[in-house]
Amino acid sequence: MKALILAGGFGTRLRPITFNIPKCLLKVNNKTILEHQLDLLSSFDEIILATNYLEDKIWDFLRKRNIDHVSINNEPEPLGTGGAIRNAEELLGKEFLVMNGDLITNCNIDKIIAKGTNTILLHEVDDVSRFGKAIFDNNGLITDFKEKENVHIPGWINAGLCYLNNGIFKYIPKNKFVSLEREVFPILVKEKNLKMVKNDGYWFDVGTKDDFIKTNLALANSDKLIGINCNIKNSILYNSVIMDGCTIEDSTIKDSIIGPNNKICNMKINNEIIS
Repeated sequence: MKALILAGGFGTRLRPITFNIPKCLLKVNNKTILEHQLDLLSSFDEIILATNYLEDKIWDFLRKRNIDHVSINNEPEPLGTGGAIRNAEELLGKEFLVMNGDLITNCNIDKIIAKGTNTILLHEVDDVSRFGKAIFDNNGLITDFKEKENVHIPGWINAGLCYLNNGIFKYIPKNKFVSLEREVFPILVKEKNLKMVKNDGYWFDVGTKDDFIKTNLALANSDKLIGINCNIKNSILYNSVIMDGCTIEDSTIKDSIIGPNNKICNMKINNEIIS
């Protein structure tokens, strides 16, 4: 079976770090987001990355790690979640898994596949206002999606992972920007053809600075995350991620991300991303 990872995003909410590093190669708990996802998809025969931005760096990573069951499908321009799937049509089989490139989860893949195609993963959150809310019946059929609203209530959200079949292509025009969530899933809902599975493991969206820090610290079970080959002296670090190769001396860093190979001395840094 094949899986498609949608890894073509520009990582705009994590700039300036993502000016030089594609989001899928940022490290979470000292392992790239892509490696977390490949671990989840270890039972799949082939994994396809839908990429565009900084694609050469992803190729270099795959070659250096001798990862030979992963291929890249280039998007000549951003096509959205639906357009990226259609762009990979010739590479995908009759049934396939699709996963957003900015999530980390230990969900039960077998449980999703056992439900059959046209099944999406849902995750329960304390506040659905950022994501929109999925509505479903007692039989596990999605009946509606509520758009993002300024209503801070708990609920179940689309977790960015779905199991589809090649019938999905008839809903997605070629070479056009299409949102799977906004344009395709509502059609499947009307046709009563979209099922759900509840996630009973962890799930993190790592698209923003705060979420990136939160995910790192949660998986490390710590109030700070320090990368490989770092040298920290006489400094206070709190709720921050320090990437590989950094030297930090006589400084205080709070609520921040420090990119790789930085040297910081005698500074107070708060709520910043430093590339």
